[in-house]
Amino acid sequence: MLTEKVVFSPKIQPIRLPKHDLHVPNGTPVITAGWGFTDPEIMSTSDDLMEVNINIIDWQICEELLPFFTQRMICAGNLDGGLGSCHGDSGGPLELNGTLIGIVSYKHPNRPCGAAGYPVAYTKVPDFLTWINKNIDF
Repeated sequence: MLTEKVVFSPKIQPIRLPKHDLHVPNGTPVITAGWGFTDPEIMSTSDDLMEVNINIIDWQICEELLPFFTQRMICAGNLDGGLGSCHGDSGGPLELNGTLIGIVSYKHPNRPCGAAGYPVAYTKVPDFLTWINKNIDF
């Protein structure tokens, strides 16, 4: 249980929750952020919170490429490669216009971070709103 009240600042802000019926079309630009690896060859995490612009990708692409991908996930990334979530980013946000739509889950286990043609799986937040709302304290 958290014991201290959050103090908001320019770098610490709340994020809106999505609506239950949110639908985000393929190709929609989104932002993901985290403190994970910025270079998979170096294998060290960032001291700074980093963000990257990526796109929503057809669900079926992730279903074909990623083990354990389900309909309760969002497929997103940059199919050209070089950009995306990496080790250490898990739990970070997938954001659309200031709204939390996803949470970084996992990448393909046998491909490097940002591998061309391999997007990342994000937990689909709208599918868990009932649980979230039941467990948060306004």
